[in-house]
Amino acid sequence: EGGDAAVAVRPWREIVPELEQLIVMSQKQGWFIYFVIFLIAGLAILNAQRMSALERRREFGVLLAIGLAPRRLASLIILETALISVIGGLVGLSLGGVMVWYHATEGLDFASLSGGGSSEGISFMGVNLGGKIFFDPTLAHFLIPGLGVTLLGALCGILPARYASRLDAAQAISGRS
Repeated sequence: EGGDAAVAVRPWREIVPELEQLIVMSQKQGWFIYFVIFLIAGLAILNAQRMSALERRREFGVLLAIGLAPRRLASLIILETALISVIGGLVGLSLGGVMVWYHATEGLDFASLSGGGSSEGISFMGVNLGGKIFFDPTLAHFLIPGLGVTLLGALCGILPARYASRLDAAQAISGRS
């Protein structure tokens, strides 16, 4: 009562350094997951565009035969790939945005994830994750995957575009290339 008791205030990073290490590791893991997802998406886009270019070689041969410049054909294929990627990205962002909005307004219930029907939630290092956690999305959470997929799609169009622009029109039309 009225005494000058010394109170030490320390930041949480000093009190629980393991938690800070877990946060840093989680951020690095997030970038790794982005890399894996973009790699898988890139391979899928590249395969689809490659097969499309192979199936459409007669069409490309006709375009080249009527005077379309090979460089122009390549740019059309890259544009087509980028457009498909934009549309796919917008659909994905819309569906993901609805899910994020739901969890931002209603919250993610950790108590139901604890198993056994416990209402206490999950406890980790003395921190109880019971109740609901609400998402706090930022514009970067939408821009990184959206722009990443679009750029990846355009890049994946380069190889099929290069293939199509090097076709010999007569051989492509006859189906011998």
